This record gives sequence, structure tokens and C-alpha cells, in this order.
Amino acid sequence: MIENMRKYTGLMAVTLILLAAGLVLTMQPGGGGGRGFSDEFISVNGESIAQKDFKKQGPGALRILQSSGSSMMEYPLSLGISYYELATNRVSDKALVNFVANRLLVKKAAADLGIYPSTEAAEKFIQETIFRNRDGEYDAAAYAQYIENIGNQGFDEKDFKALVAEYLVFVKTRDLIGGGLVAPREMTLKLDEAQKQKVDLLTVVFEADKFKEAIKPTEEEVKKYWNDRKQKYLTDRELKVSYVLAQASQAGKPVMPPIAPGTEPAVASKMRLDHQMAVDTYNEARALQVDEMKKKYATFIEFSEDTDYKEFEEPAKTSGFEVVTTEFFTLKNAPAELKNLNAARLGALPSALFEHKFGDDLAYRIESFQLTPDGYIAVRLDDEKKPEPKTFEAAKEEATKDLIAERAAEAMKKEAESAHKTLSELVKSGKTFEEAAKEKGYTVVPVGPFGAQDQPAQAKSAQDLFRVAMVTTPGEVAEELSSTENSSTVVFVKDRTIEAAPNAAALEAETLSNSANQLKYMTFQSWFGNLRRNADMKLPKTE
Repeated sequence: MIENMRKYTGLMAVTLILLAAGLVLTMQPGGGGGRGFSDEFISVNGESIAQKDFKKQGPGALRILQSSGSSMMEYPLSLGISYYELATNRVSDKALVNFVANRLLVKKAAADLGIYPSTEAAEKFIQETIFRNRDGEYDAAAYAQYIENIGNQGFDEKDFKALVAEYLVFVKTRDLIGGGLVAPREMTLKLDEAQKQKVDLLTVVFEADKFKEAIKPTEEEVKKYWNDRKQKYLTDRELKVSYVLAQASQAGKPVMPPIAPGTEPAVASKMRLDHQMAVDTYNEARALQVDEMKKKYATFIEFSEDTDYKEFEEPAKTSGFEVVTTEFFTLKNAPAELKNLNAARLGALPSALFEHKFGDDLAYRIESFQLTPDGYIAVRLDDEKKPEPKTFEAAKEEATKDLIAERAAEAMKKEAESAHKTLSELVKSGKTFEEAAKEKGYTVVPVGPFGAQDQPAQAKSAQDLFRVAMVTTPGEVAEELSSTENSSTVVFVKDRTIEAAPNAAALEAETLSNSANQLKYMTFQSWFGNLRRNADMKLPKTE
């Protein structure tokens, strides 16, 4: 299990810790998992899930999949949840609804194909894959601890096995639909070869910044620009929150005294030993303090849940915590006591609060965050001032910069396109690229040789340069410009080379295997898309 979990550490760390402590408050991925939902069912081809069951089947199931390591993460990634949403813990309501609906779709389609969940297969997968230790043996103790932990989230062993069995049904269905397909060998190898080549280029770069100085828009032009884009220039969002902070103190942490030069080895050794003993004593005492803090916080969460989150102050008082209420604040001027806190995996707490998606219902206006080191904070959103359009005077400076940047980009593109046409014609007439550029007063910047994964210092965007160059005949100017937000580049390909690999046969076999796998996934996604288009689905509206 440990080996499998390490493959997906970034996504599961917080979930595991909170599961273990039994401290998840309403941590649906992305926050307000109930936001925007009505009381209607999710219905797919006649099978329904009630709103009261959605929390367990949607965000709850997703948490379990995340906390069980990387072994089953392809399941949500194939059925409506993006990697970005998982990595940032910001799964939208729409994605959660689709995830649940898509699971129902696969379940029905699999049954039609004669594929059904198997508890025996699930148990085998759990023992041989998910909870396999470094020695390749089943880690029964880790599994037992895991089942105990997920019990805090309303899941039991039967639920977990059912979810694993459901995942295995998905795998069998995917392999049946997309298995056995082979991509054209020659085309596959040529595409792979194109990606492995190195290109050697000469470039002429045009940068938007060089055009900005000459652009001086009038106030009327800026005002019109602002008026057409008022929704772009908004005031900062403001939050007013109440919070309960549970954090173990680090007071009294031993500090190793400096060992003076010339100190006898025996004395220095005793100083180090004494310090280590003090550290051990401190760590033992602090571990007890942390455990006590977690218990108190868990009690607070439990009391809050018992009132359906209608009460915040009384559960805090009963659990021995103080509720602190802030004034309105923006991200830039967050209170110092919050600014100095860090949410695990999310960075500075104020940023986490402003990025978090609070819901409208009471239960979703409260969120629990794990803090580093050793702490938790429950935050209730009391009020919010949403962004609104700024006045012209407030937006004038920003609008002026944007208008200048837009006009500079247009001027840059126009000159780059003109240079591209001229240089292409001169090269075709028999001149070298350097001669053509010199004739027109352009500076040539050599780039390379470099490959698809290289980042040469001279390149504004190495990946786009490679994309343009990889299909261009050596000795010619590329047919299109290589462009970024602030630059346009004329590309001349001096050379394209491919180095023969000593293990070419093995690499070729690997390429064909990877291509077959990609084709399998693409085929399944195409089949699944058609399945969804033809399904009878009734889904709740989401924002």
C-alpha cells in the first residue's frame, strides 16, 4: 500500500490526515458540495440517487478514492473529474454531479455487457495492489487502520469493497471496449520520431514591449476602452468570517547551545546528549498536547454537526475554544492572525479562504482546514462583498496599461507578419537567412540544437518553437510564426537531426505499446461520450 500511495502523495496527504483524525467538516473537493443543488434526484436511465445520498456518493466516494492511493485514481479522472481539480482540491459541483451520473452510466452499460461487480475480485485487488507493502506482501494492519479511519466518514468495509468492485467493473468495461486495437505502425513510429528529433534554428524575434513606448492613448480612448470592458475592472472581493483556531504551541522547544571552540570532546558530547534528551522530552510532551488538541477539535466538529451547523459559538465554548470574528477584509489586507497561518497543501490561509468555494447552506458556509504545523481551523463565512465594477477613475491606470498592451501586441503582430513574408521571399530567391535579415535590419538569434523537452535560454517559448520547426524542411522559413502572449518569432530551420538509440528495438516496442494504450483510452472515451449523449439523464442544476 505504501508504495502505491507514494505515487499519489500530493493528492492524498491532507485527506489521509483528516480521515485519520476524524476531522473532516464538510470538505467536499472544491468546497460547497451542496451549493446550487435542489432536492431533485440525480436520475440516469431510470436509476436514481436522492439528494440526501449525494454527499456520500459524490464527494465522499471521491475522498475514499483519493485516500486509497493512486491505484484507482484513473476512475474519477475518466469519469468527469480533471487532474487539475484533484491536484488543487477544487472539484466543482458540476464535476461531482457528472462523476456520480457517469458511474451510474458505466454500471448499467457494464451490466448490459455481462460485467458485474465481484466482492472476491475486490478483496484480491485490495490485498495484492492497494495494501501491498514494500516486500510485496499484504499489509493487514494498514488495511485495518484504514477501515477504522474511513469509518469516521460514514464508510465501512463493505462500502469500500463495493467501491473497489465498481472500479474493477469500469476497468473490465474499458478494456473490453478499447482493447485489441492497434495504431498504424508506420504512422505511429514517424510521429514518435518527429518528437525525438533535435532542431537547429535561426530566429528573428519581435517583442510587444518595444512597441509600447510609442503608444499614447487619449483619455477619451481609454474611457471608451474601459466602458466596453467594465466587468474586467472590478473591486476586490471582501470576506467577513468567524473562526475557531486549534493549534498546538511550540513554546519551550529546546535550542542547542553553541559549543565553544576548544571544548573538550567529552563535554561537547554530553551537551549534545543532554540536548537530544531535552528534545525527546519536549516531543513526547508536545505529542500529548497535539493529541489533546485534536480530541477537543473533533468534539467541536461533532457538536457543530449535531446542530446541522446552525450553532458555532456554543459548540466552540463547550469544547473550550474561542470564536473570533473579523471585520471585512480583502486578500491583500487579511488580518495578521490569519495571514501568518498556512493551510496544508494550500499555502497561506487567506489565499485558501479566497479560493475556497463556500456554499449558501449553513453546512457549506463552514470549512475546516488543516494547518501546518499541527493545527486546524474551522472558518465560517459570515458575509461577503462581491466584486463590482470600478469607477473610471479607479480603473483608469489599469485600463490605460491594458489598452497600450493590446495595441502594442497588434503592432508587433503586424510587423512580424510583414517580416515573415519578406524574409521568406528573400530566402526563396537564393539569399541566406542571415543575409536577408541583415538587408532588412533584423537581428538574428540562433537557437539550438534542442529537442522537444529542452528549454534553450535564447527561446521565448521552446515548445512552440519546436512545434513549428518539427514539420519544416531544413533550409526553409517555417510557414507560421511562433507566438507567445508578448512575442512573435520568424523561424528558419537550419537542420533537423535524429540520433540513433542503442536500444532502438525496445524503444520501438514501448512506443507501439503506449500508442495502443492511448488508442484504448480514446476508444473508450468515444464510446462513453456516445453512451452519455443517448442516456436519459436528469441532473440538478449547478453553478
